[in-house]
Amino acid sequence: MESGFRRSVIRSIILFSGVFLALVLCAFFLINTYLPEFLQHKYISRSRELAQVISQSMQNQSLSTPRETMVRRMVELNFPEERNYVQIVIRDRTGVSTLVEGAEDSPPLTELLERKEENPEESAGNEPSRISQITHNNVAYYKISSPIVQGDNKIGEVVVGFSKKYITDRVELNRAQVSQLVYAVSLSFIVLLILFFYFFMRLFLKYKRSEAHVESYRRMAYVGEMSSGLAHEIRNPLNLMAINLQLMRESLREADYEKIEKKISLLESAKDHAARILTEFIGFSRARVRKPEEFALSALLDEVLGCMRDAARERSLSLTGVCEPPLVRVRLDRLELRLVLNNLVLNAIEASQESPERQVRITCSGKRHDVLITVEDTGCGMDEFTLQNLFIPFFSKKHGGTGLGLAVVRRIVEENGWKIDCVSEPNTGTRFTVLLSGVVVS
Repeated sequence: MESGFRRSVIRSIILFSGVFLALVLCAFFLINTYLPEFLQHKYISRSRELAQVISQSMQNQSLSTPRETMVRRMVELNFPEERNYVQIVIRDRTGVSTLVEGAEDSPPLTELLERKEENPEESAGNEPSRISQITHNNVAYYKISSPIVQGDNKIGEVVVGFSKKYITDRVELNRAQVSQLVYAVSLSFIVLLILFFYFFMRLFLKYKRSEAHVESYRRMAYVGEMSSGLAHEIRNPLNLMAINLQLMRESLREADYEKIEKKISLLESAKDHAARILTEFIGFSRARVRKPEEFALSALLDEVLGCMRDAARERSLSLTGVCEPPLVRVRLDRLELRLVLNNLVLNAIEASQESPERQVRITCSGKRHDVLITVEDTGCGMDEFTLQNLFIPFFSKKHGGTGLGLAVVRRIVEENGWKIDCVSEPNTGTRFTVLLSGVVVS
């Protein structure tokens, strides 16, 4: 159990780690594919917005004396990040620059304005600005122009420019930061995953051990409760043996060997009955390691029918069984299920031996992951009192019965998490139904 659980935990860790590794690879792919395009679009959009805001603010002012303080303040308040990398030029309709503002770590924008534009594109929609590229000393620059309009006349334009290298540097910086974040999150996740499974495994194993102890204590308490019933059951054959031994002494005095022979037979029968009670009691109380295996349900049904066919033939009884579908396979403890079927079928045979029809039918049907087993007879049936005490150890209304067969059936059913139900009517018959949950393999 513990080694199997450890293997399951390790497999789960490998599976989760593999899935997380795939997600990390996807994250790196997205970072390298879409981050540059996203940042480029971001900086161009913000610079275009800056150019449009300045051009709108200059519509009611003279370009001969532009307010440098106002422009600077506007940029600082609304575009604090952009003011670190853009240059701003305001020029009139003749192309004369009346205001130059912005970054100083690149060639003056006024020098670049006269260079040939590359890939100019007009702005879509209601944005009158236009964007183009300029190359200077093998370095590309973006230039965004937005017209200044008074009335219906264009009186000048606002030009915002910045180096394309700035975007490249920012891409590399952001890529490095995001990569470090992904590495840190990945490592933290894997460590937390391993710790989680480690502590979960420890808790689970501790729980299983405590559950085993509780089961052991429960079984011991149950065996203690049954001891009184066992003592009562054994006392009957012992009393019978004591009475017959006394009668044998009297027969010896009278030399009546025929009576002695009969008494010896009664003693042997009482001895066999006591031995059977002790054997079934030991089998009931003994803990057993469950050994699940995969097998065909129809094959086990054939084995049970083969074992019980002689008992049915001796009582002139019809014993039939069917498995639907015939190829259904299950995974469980084969010996336990066979013991359940043997006890139910044997009870059905013994209950039907005095009935007129004398029929016992076993039906096994698989549905999804469950199996439904029905054992039905046309026997004498049971009253309400017998049904209520049916699974109590040592309760039996059969002559020579020990009352442990159905107690064993109930114990096996409960330990496996299955369900058992019994419906019976006097002088009509009995039907036992056992539901085996989650055992179907195919």
